[in-house]
Amino acid sequence: GAIWMIVFNPTRPLVAGAVFGGALLLMLAYIHPNVGTLYRQRFGVWLFFLLCGAVGWARVFLALLEQRVSDHGLTAQAADAGRSGSVGTVSTVDRVAASGAVVMLVTLLCYLGFFARDLLLVQRMGMTDSLDAFFTAAMIPMFFVTFLAMPMADALMLPFLSSGVGNPEQRALLIRHTLGFALLLLGLTALIVVATAPWLITLVLGGQGAAQFDQAVVMLRWFAPIVLLSAWTVVGNAALNALGRSRDAALGQLVVPAVTITALIWVPPPQAATAALGGMLAGTMLNVYWVRRALQPLGIPLRPAMPRVHVLHAVTSSYHRLAGAALLTAALVPLNYAFAAGVASGSVSAWALASKIVALFSGLASVGASAVVLPHLARIFSHRGKSGLRDDAYFLLMGGSWLGGGVAVGGVLFAEPLVGAALSGSASAEQVTALANIIKVGVLQVPVAIAGTLIAKMAIVSGASSRVVISALAGCVVNLGANLVLVPHWGVMGVACGALLAVVVSTVSMAAMA
Repeated sequence: GAIWMIVFNPTRPLVAGAVFGGALLLMLAYIHPNVGTLYRQRFGVWLFFLLCGAVGWARVFLALLEQRVSDHGLTAQAADAGRSGSVGTVSTVDRVAASGAVVMLVTLLCYLGFFARDLLLVQRMGMTDSLDAFFTAAMIPMFFVTFLAMPMADALMLPFLSSGVGNPEQRALLIRHTLGFALLLLGLTALIVVATAPWLITLVLGGQGAAQFDQAVVMLRWFAPIVLLSAWTVVGNAALNALGRSRDAALGQLVVPAVTITALIWVPPPQAATAALGGMLAGTMLNVYWVRRALQPLGIPLRPAMPRVHVLHAVTSSYHRLAGAALLTAALVPLNYAFAAGVASGSVSAWALASKIVALFSGLASVGASAVVLPHLARIFSHRGKSGLRDDAYFLLMGGSWLGGGVAVGGVLFAEPLVGAALSGSASAEQVTALANIIKVGVLQVPVAIAGTLIAKMAIVSGASSRVVISALAGCVVNLGANLVLVPHWGVMGVACGALLAVVVSTVSMAAMA
């Protein structure tokens, strides 16, 4: 990358910096017999060349994207309209790539923040029954958010973009009614979670220790308000993404892990679980405030209105199918937790930690697809129909599969040293090896999951959301069958293999129907 930068884009400051940095590195290499000292002293200068390499590769990829844009005949006027982020315009692919890179970078920081939270909890609590209780209590509300709240954002995207063309009042009205519908649905769900907490915990953890059961029930009831608060964050973030403000939406989500980690650092180890719980609640409330402030200058007050059927018809017509597909996919999370809980004490923590590392990569693809790719495809579909969608579909699938393949190879090669470094002193050698093996199996699903996510977004935009339901059902059945066969013999590794098979079957079936 640095060679490309210097050869094809030579400038006087660039050449001067390269000569200066190269001369200094050469002197350091000759005068330092100590490799450790050499490495530390050269690193500041070496960053110059790393930056040149990063810019060089970025120029290569942007040149390919610009060539693709010109091949499709997009005018400069359309490109400028896309850069403005206004509703109803089609952004060029290089603009989509730039927005997606920023959103995924911020989202990566968010996921790493949650992973750091989990590592702090492991260090302070150990992989014990108490940590199993915390992970179970945190997982159940997110299960309801995943299949009730998240599909609302996908269902809202195309009606929001269609209603916003020349009619900003109608757009704001649609957001307010959707928010009212979300609050009614998710508020009722939060009350049900509070009332049925003992039954839900029993469903996941089974008949394990009384102390663990009581801890999980109390924490689940405190986590339940997150289900209600997600109404504001999901609907508000959907509006921000549709308006081209996906970076604001991603930055708001970064508040949650930041507050949680801060709370964990400042409390003694016995109160670690309580601090993490309080940090999650406080961070989510700050995220709601952030989203409301971000939408105010855009003329969208994030205040609920009593939902009306005729206003929400365009949203609810596809929402029920998307919610059904999300339910089948989200149900795999407590299902896998339940199978892991039946293996041994601490198995839930091991599975939660390993699956979160895998979700780090597949979740990035999902967020990028929802925040950037879905609005882009919706604009294309509203302007040019399915014929315009097809070209970008091939390009996105090819790029996503190659990127996911690179992540999978890196995960298989470096899983064990990375897990050992992350859990140094907090887990035994056997636990490190077991976690690394689970991660190696899990990362194999990343390229397949990326392709599946992109195909699902294309199906949603083109009105074929029923096919997403069929593929999710196939994956759910395969995951359940694989767990029943493999877990008795392989333990938590069987759970990982079942999850991999589910993703493969779901994506292949959706690709066949596409």
